[in-house]
Amino acid sequence: MSKHTSNNTENKKTNATAGRAMREAFSSYKQHFGETMDFLMVEVMLRVICFMPLLFLLRKDTAFLALLTPVLWLALVPHLRQNAAACYQEGIEGRGLLSPQLISAKGYGRHLLQGIGRGLLLCLWASPFIAATLWGYRIAFGDTVVGQTDVVSVMMQLSLIGNGDFIVGGAKVFGIYLLTLLPFLFGLAFHSGRRHEAALQERKLIRGHRFGVIRTHILSLVVLLPFLLVAGWSLGSYIMKLVTSLTTVSAGGLTIPSPRRALLICGAAALVLLLPVIPLKSLFTAHYVHDLREDRD
Repeated sequence: MSKHTSNNTENKKTNATAGRAMREAFSSYKQHFGETMDFLMVEVMLRVICFMPLLFLLRKDTAFLALLTPVLWLALVPHLRQNAAACYQEGIEGRGLLSPQLISAKGYGRHLLQGIGRGLLLCLWASPFIAATLWGYRIAFGDTVVGQTDVVSVMMQLSLIGNGDFIVGGAKVFGIYLLTLLPFLFGLAFHSGRRHEAALQERKLIRGHRFGVIRTHILSLVVLLPFLLVAGWSLGSYIMKLVTSLTTVSAGGLTIPSPRRALLICGAAALVLLLPVIPLKSLFTAHYVHDLREDRD
């Protein structure tokens, strides 16, 4: 009896792997590319609905109604994400990715509470980044405190950090700021399988397989590399121009280069290189969790 149990446990460890999920995800994406793009289009349109209240900003007397945007996002997106997870699982089982389940209102209250719960957990993971952002906002836009948050004092502090070079000091501080994102990114990977687990109605399915879920999530980031390379090159070029303008002050004063070109390139890259692979990224984790259910059966 114990030997049989040990063999089952070993099968669970060897059958459901990040590599297997990767191969299955690419196969599903390739075989059902047209349906996947239709699914993505519906998903995008549903998200756009959440931003419709921003149109109220066109008139001053209705601008306050733009605050409905985060309310609408909170009311719709957690439920839509859970519905999307159910569609991914239906697609894996051969019932079609694009189904009425995507816009179904069934289980709305449960999905909303689950989404809010996961969102609060992610806020805890993101607390170092949030704290660092608030601190930076206070320095940049808060009340100026002479000797602490005035421009000269900040530049002197950055120079001390950079051994006399405030540009190097600024780069070090920015690097530390980016490091505060690491707990949040880990939290995203840690919780990435939960909505697929809920879609399969299998409680505690990923328990004992957290590292597998995390590995699969990290592996899925490979599909984002083309976008990240283009966006990084564009933003890096702009930052170099910005640094040059900060270190070279002409007689007419400081000239800040326009970020318009960099933003346009990033926007085009997001449309061409990022948006189409979002379903593929989700399919990695969807397949891994589905493989866990198959191994359990």
